Amino acid sequence: MAEGVDNSLTDIQDEVARLRAEIAALEQDKERKEKQEQVDVFRAFDTDGNGKVDANELRSGVKELWGVEVDLMTASRVITRLGTTGDGVLQPTEFDLKRMEEVLNHVIAENQAAKARESNEVQKQQDDDMQKKTAKALKDLGVGDKDSSEEADALARVGDRKS
Repeated sequence: MAEGVDNSLTDIQDEVARLRAEIAALEQDKERKEKQEQVDVFRAFDTDGNGKVDANELRSGVKELWGVEVDLMTASRVITRLGTTGDGVLQPTEFDLKRMEEVLNHVIAENQAAKARESNEVQKQQDDDMQKKTAKALKDLGVGDKDSSEEADALARVGDRKS
């Protein structure tokens, strides 16, 4: 009986070793396919075939791959963040689609936040200008120089004139 248990245990260990080897082979195959896909996508982005992806090529590739239109400045910022050589282009070793997508999304979010801040500043400036004009108009009408009951009467008279 002990011999049957030993054989079963050996069979299980052999099966485990075989499965581990199969997993390792599958992982290597997956890694090889991912590397080949990176090479193929890099070649698709590198439309002039010079072995580098510049901002214009990045713009075209991003539009083709993800359907997202980006301006030249955004593409340049993505390249700056992904690149390691500081040459303003992506080399094959710097080209990583997963990182590119993350960086692109981050840069787009930064751009949107900056536009929102700018819009808020413009609106605030317009509100401030309107408040100054209103204060000047009220002053020109003599509102604000008297006590509050006289101000209310003056505002009422101005309102009556408009009616």
